[in-house]
Amino acid sequence: VKPGSGRFDMKRKADEIYAGLNLGYSFNGLAPDMGAKEKYNVYYVKPSGNDNQDGRSLATAWLTIDNGDSLLYPGDTVCVRPGTYTDSVVISDSGLIDDRIVYQGVRDSTLLDASGISEGVIILGSYITWTGISVKNASLSNIKDDGSSNLIRMCHIESANSYGIEVD
Repeated sequence: VKPGSGRFDMKRKADEIYAGLNLGYSFNGLAPDMGAKEKYNVYYVKPSGNDNQDGRSLATAWLTIDNGDSLLYPGDTVCVRPGTYTDSVVISDSGLIDDRIVYQGVRDSTLLDASGISEGVIILGSYITWTGISVKNASLSNIKDDGSSNLIRMCHIESANSYGIEVD
């Protein structure tokens, strides 16, 4: 446990989880929620997905890239399958310096067409990696980075009216 860095890793069968459960009789209810979250989850997005699914497999992939924004934790990855996406993306979650949140596309095959949208991607969080997802045609900025320590790489950024990538 490293509270200062936000790291709360636990071993597979941590003694902390079982502490206090010896009640002197058999425990018939659900285990209490200890607030621990799974680390390094992978979520999927595809053009034929459904935002009402859990995004945890290709069969249950989301339709929109930022559908899971409020679900993501440091170290999580969103795999964006090849295709063209047309909804704006707002990323507000943050990773950590050694556990980024990654949005991973397939270079030259994954595109966000922001036609009719002022800003295609808005990154409000920090320690985000946006890679392999090209963005084009926004009326203002294809990508607007309002966070800090973010990485944007291996993307084609083209045809924005004002900024390809705007950094505040």
